[in-house]
Amino acid sequence: MKKTLAIMLALIMVLAMVPALADGVVARIGTDEYATLDAAIAAAANDDIIELLADCATSSGITVNDKSLTIKSTGETKRKITLNELGIHTSSTEGNPDKKYLKFENCVLEIKANNNPNKFGNTANLISNYDLIFLDANICIEKPETARISGMYLYQQSNLYIDGSQVTISGFNEESASGIYADDSEYKNEPNRRIEVKGGSKLKISDCDWYGMTINPIDVLVDNSTIDITDCGNQSYGGGIGCYYGKMTLTNNATVKTNNNRGGAWGIFVKDLEMDGTSTLSSCNNKGDGIDIGGSSNIKKGAKLTLNGNKKAGLFVFTGGDWNGNVEIPDGVTFSAQNNGRGIWVNLGGILKMETGTVMYNSSDDYGGGVFNWGTSVLGNNVSLYNNHARIAGDDIYNLTSYYIGNDELVETNAKITFGGVGSDWWLDGAPDCDGKIHKIDGWYEDDANGKRWQAHKEKPEDNHISPVIATNQPIKSKVAVKAAHGANAVEPTPVPTPGGNTGGNGGGNGGGYYHPTTTPVPVIVIPPKTGDMTVWQSILHFLGIR
Repeated sequence: MKKTLAIMLALIMVLAMVPALADGVVARIGTDEYATLDAAIAAAANDDIIELLADCATSSGITVNDKSLTIKSTGETKRKITLNELGIHTSSTEGNPDKKYLKFENCVLEIKANNNPNKFGNTANLISNYDLIFLDANICIEKPETARISGMYLYQQSNLYIDGSQVTISGFNEESASGIYADDSEYKNEPNRRIEVKGGSKLKISDCDWYGMTINPIDVLVDNSTIDITDCGNQSYGGGIGCYYGKMTLTNNATVKTNNNRGGAWGIFVKDLEMDGTSTLSSCNNKGDGIDIGGSSNIKKGAKLTLNGNKKAGLFVFTGGDWNGNVEIPDGVTFSAQNNGRGIWVNLGGILKMETGTVMYNSSDDYGGGVFNWGTSVLGNNVSLYNNHARIAGDDIYNLTSYYIGNDELVETNAKITFGGVGSDWWLDGAPDCDGKIHKIDGWYEDDANGKRWQAHKEKPEDNHISPVIATNQPIKSKVAVKAAHGANAVEPTPVPTPGGNTGGNGGGNGGGYYHPTTTPVPVIVIPPKTGDMTVWQSILHFLGIR
């Protein structure tokens, strides 16, 4: 009895030492309690931790100036903050030497805001010279129907860190609005800012008018996490990610998906791309290109890069201005560019070294259905490159050696391309090439315009065009328009390959099957060349989204 009484007395003493939670208290700093989150933020000093004790809502948003703050839930329950009219605004006084941060930890944050509290920048959340940190948090940012704003504006030197969190941004679909937008006007030539998504996080952005992420200059790190961007862009421009001067790094089972975006530019534009052997990038079924790379790539063995079903090119090695695309796809990478408007476009001065991959079933409305090159391209023997189509010339490969500026000045591109022999188990689809049958591919054949398209199935043999092209694995500096096809003696497979099946072989990719394009040809503005191949204006129109 005495022992029980002693325990009870000890428990009473402990409880007496714990401050009682007053009615209506939602936040605490140390031992000070506050009835509103606004009051706690106003009272907080630099580096204070505001503990959330209950769910709370405010129409005045969150404003933090010249101090770092952490807002977190106590215990295991994630407390919810609802911002139902104004979002977040942070700022540091000009000349403040210390970098500030705003951290949300172990909480739920819902923002459905018409603007930020400062009402500057036409954005729901203006992060100015602060680091914004989400740690073990669930964040949902949605646009009200009446607002014409972007979701988050990372202004000046701001960085975004997402760690162990789920972040959803959606509905910013008014003109020129992005899910995440970063200004580049003042800081393009300084060290790049950062967006880091790590610790099993997921960042999902959808239904934005411009891009899901217009981030410039920003370096993006995705570590054991996912970025998923869908249904972004407008009918003429925009798309998934516009990262024009930044580097994107995928590591430790990272995944980036920019699929089904409606913008006419691209799923992803990035200057530099780095992928380790565990990472995956998918940019498919976009209205523009799959991915444009305007700098260097470092893609390791084991990485997966899928660029299928895009209305324009799957991969565009981009050059011009500050961009000099130099892309390498080494052996051991799983690379696919299939069912696009064009498989791969290597722009003027661009460099592509491709040792492996599958480039098939692409259908260009002009030249080079598989690979259109007017830079330097080296295609290895493990590249599956066949069953592509081009309306004018070069079903599988087109090497552009000259173009016109206007109608007068002929410019030589110095384009050169290297490719080896065809695969030992490549099969030419039945339609439209072989009158409904499947035939074995036995070599490369001339596939040029002006009556020199490959043809082996005319009723009169003299109407066929069968002109072999010898691949020597040496650079070719002349115009090349070729197709992987067969000669006069077509060989049918026994047994017939399963439509769309994998035949493996030297190319190591998806072979066989019938040609069933899934893309709708994009209208093209053709400016007729004189004696060169095409005008520079076609390339410019492509980049502008006009094609």
